[in-house]
Amino acid sequence: MTIDLDDPVALMLAASSACERAGLEVAAYGGLTAGVYGEPRETRDADLAVTSVSAEADEVLR
Repeated sequence: MTIDLDDPVALMLAASSACERAGLEVAAYGGLTAGVYGEPRETRDADLAVTSVSAEADEVLR
């Protein structure tokens, strides 16, 4: 799979998918989500927050 490193949406989706495969529940926030609600921002980053960790992921992360 090829990811466009200049596309913050593509990076956010790839990172989110990888986190979920690892047992982490994540949520997007910041400029990308503000744009969804009609408040465009000029930021070029993707913000993810870990909202939940499964027991299996917790063991791997330790």
